[in-house]
Amino acid sequence: RNGIPMLISSGYVCQADEARCVGCGACVKQCQFDALSVQDGHVVMDAAACMGCGVCTNVCPKGALSLVRAPDRPAPLEIETLMRDPSTRFARSG
Repeated sequence: RNGIPMLISSGYVCQADEARCVGCGACVKQCQFDALSVQDGHVVMDAAACMGCGVCTNVCPKGALSLVRAPDRPAPLEIETLMRDPSTRFARSG
């Protein structure tokens, strides 16, 4: 749905600040994992469905959403570390 293929969670999950959320639903429309809904005027997140892609955080006009580390999920990939590690096929020479 919205063009971000993900096979595994990023290691993060969306978190909403209810004091800032106005329930506009902009995030809900962009979530390709159907992890967000608006209930009683505020966004509600389904942690099991959220992949931590961050699309919702970028579209929220009030800045009410953020990504937080999900301790029950695998550690996030550190792309810069992978790029420096000579044992990976991603390492750059030079």
